[in-house]
Amino acid sequence: MTGEEGHDPAAEVEALQAAVDEFCDFIRALPVQAEKAWGPKEVLAHLVFWMGSYVAQLEAIEAGEPPQPPQGRFDDLNAQAVAASRGVPVEELLRRYRAAKEQLCGFAQAHDPQAIRLRLKEGSAPRPLAWFIKGETGHIRHHHRALLRQASRDPLREAERLHRAVEGFCGLVDALPEAAPDEQAWGPKEVLAHLVFWHETYAAQVEAVAAGRPIEEPQGGRDELNAQAVRAGRGVAVGEFVRRFRVADERLRRLAQTLDSQAVLVVWHWARGPWLCTLDDVIT
Repeated sequence: MTGEEGHDPAAEVEALQAAVDEFCDFIRALPVQAEKAWGPKEVLAHLVFWMGSYVAQLEAIEAGEPPQPPQGRFDDLNAQAVAASRGVPVEELLRRYRAAKEQLCGFAQAHDPQAIRLRLKEGSAPRPLAWFIKGETGHIRHHHRALLRQASRDPLREAERLHRAVEGFCGLVDALPEAAPDEQAWGPKEVLAHLVFWHETYAAQVEAVAAGRPIEEPQGGRDELNAQAVRAGRGVAVGEFVRRFRVADERLRRLAQTLDSQAVLVVWHWARGPWLCTLDDVIT
């Protein structure tokens, strides 16, 4: 029997159970790996943390107490979860994950998942438990797919693909007539300025990590930073941008050749805001 249109609580609980079980089987089948910045064990710790936070809120509700969602920025919370997992065996994390899954799904089966409301973190809007059940299934499967892609990557080959893309774009821009200043809001030169900004930003972040320095994260949203890059490019010759693009590409390629690209985290800016990701994700 379904609740609201298109919503089948039993099927969604089963989907979450299957996603957790498949992810656990995937992790258990992997060879023993060193701890990384964001490898399989770190992703598992991240998933354990978030599911555990939902269970803690449900336990508080059941006890008649106000639920306390996590407080802080997503990046900080995820970093704390990874830091807390250092030295904890993978089998122990898997045990915690399965236990949290049983508690969460058991609660959803014993109550109306549309009537109970949780919050993702402090400041987030309250959402029904059904929303968390469905969302967590997608969350798990997203990370499962990402780890499968990560395992199949060849960082050096990906760096060469990036190099060919940079050279192809530079050749295209070199062959175009240079537009007059302010002639186009988002023409070839503006696109080039935007690409150079992000290439230089990521290269600087990785160099900082390699040197043991804190990352200097760009301040502002993605659209704001793109607009700043374009404004800063007014008056700069296309040839100078092409030179800088190639230099930044060479910096990234050299770093990919000397570092474990899955052990280096940088701040990636996308439509939903800044997000920590590995160097091989940035290169790909």
